[in-house]
Amino acid sequence: SVIDQALVSPNQLRIRFDGAFSIGPIYTLSASNLTDCWGNDSGILNGRFAVPEAAQSQDVVINEVLFNPYTGGSDFVEVYNRSGKNISLEGWQLGDESDLIPGNFDVITDLPYVLYPNEYAVLTISVAGVADFYPASIRDRFIRMDALPSYGNSSGIVVLADSSSNVIDRFAYSEEMHYP
Repeated sequence: SVIDQALVSPNQLRIRFDGAFSIGPIYTLSASNLTDCWGNDSGILNGRFAVPEAAQSQDVVINEVLFNPYTGGSDFVEVYNRSGKNISLEGWQLGDESDLIPGNFDVITDLPYVLYPNEYAVLTISVAGVADFYPASIRDRFIRMDALPSYGNSSGIVVLADSSSNVIDRFAYSEEMHYP
């Protein structure tokens, strides 16, 4: 149960609970009767959270790679949590591989971002550069990165590493894999 709450800033609320949360369950938080500065009611707001678990190799896999996008579009890497764990992507990295050595890593996000079991996330530098070309995109599944490794248009290797730089998955691609 809630024991304390405080407005930290105009868009942040800190809530303290009287007990610890367990690893595994996904918790739901609902809020209602909130108003903005003009008195507009927020309706019911729902959110979820979980205590993240450490990932093992292949818990999160590279599901799809767009390395040669349409003109005006952006590269992306889609990852999938195939485990039963709630895994935080905070501090995780995307890189490439050359001569069997992973490198050129870019941080996916510095913020806590839980990838729940059986969920996907699209990693890109431009949400619009992907979603505008794929109208069925679910924008809240995107993580906008500050930088993305440069993946060649003919072939390459995508490397996914956790926050401790452990390689979780790698995917070798070639131009022949592109759907016409």
